[in-house]
Amino acid sequence: MPEYFLGKREQIAMCPEDSWANLGTKTMADDGFIVGKNATITPDFSKNWQEILTAGADSRDIESMEKGPESYRFTMTFNPTNWKFLKYCTHGSVTNTGTNPTVHTFTATDTVKSFTLEWAKRGATDHVITLTGCVITNLTISFAKGFGATEGFVTVTAECLAKSASPGTSTTNISPDTNEAFQFRMVKLTYAGNEVTEVNNGELTIDNGIDEMDSRYCNSTLNQSIGEPIPKVRRYTCRFNINQKDDTYYDDWEDQVVVPGTNKLEFIRGTSPDDNCVFTFNGLYLQTAVSPTNIEGVTNVDLVGTIKSVDIVAKDALTDY
Repeated sequence: MPEYFLGKREQIAMCPEDSWANLGTKTMADDGFIVGKNATITPDFSKNWQEILTAGADSRDIESMEKGPESYRFTMTFNPTNWKFLKYCTHGSVTNTGTNPTVHTFTATDTVKSFTLEWAKRGATDHVITLTGCVITNLTISFAKGFGATEGFVTVTAECLAKSASPGTSTTNISPDTNEAFQFRMVKLTYAGNEVTEVNNGELTIDNGIDEMDSRYCNSTLNQSIGEPIPKVRRYTCRFNINQKDDTYYDDWEDQVVVPGTNKLEFIRGTSPDDNCVFTFNGLYLQTAVSPTNIEGVTNVDLVGTIKSVDIVAKDALTDY
């Protein structure tokens, strides 16, 4: 009986690079870590073969194909158990203070950190794809109330871009992630200084403004590969679906001013105040806050907002952010 690959057996691990597309002194065995729980990769790889339509033959068919620009885009999803992945998005500088818990204070940077990703499909002979020079182009943290076996987890969706990929058959032995995944029941939204209980679902998106074509060059050294990605304007957007009981959100939208007071999104694991991550919004502007008619149900509204900047502080038992 042949042994087929099973997604459940895959290992998806990442390792910080010393410089773009270069591990330097780091190794996957010593510095690599499992991305999170229920991790998946959806590839969008292409060799982009380019057509030679005619070389003088009398034919309507394509005559040949030439190698084109290689493209290694992929989407990575996982349920987070910690917040170290954020330093590979926009907040590349982290100050770690104290122990039990360690306070991780993230600082937004003008550059983005790169990483090497090992995507291992285990079988009789493993199929291991190693992607180098990976960067996160945009990232969404989403959550929704749920009751099923696989529902209700906080989910990170990261759109990524890599320089190159190489195949292999050797999977690096990395310890499984034993920490508890964050769930919808651990979410707390504060809007205009007040906690909002009636949140059905929501998401926070961080976009690095990276366009693959900005680093695609006419250069024989790079050949088919891209050059180092260039982050442009950083943008934060959010959406929260809330059961509506008055016109507060509509009024804030209609007034066309920054939402007053404290606005933040927290993920609190357990009962300890020392195991959490807090996203504090600096300058929250509502793009829309008008609810549709729900003729047989509770009226709910999507608060869609743009945020000028976000401060991030996490606390947990880890010391290696």
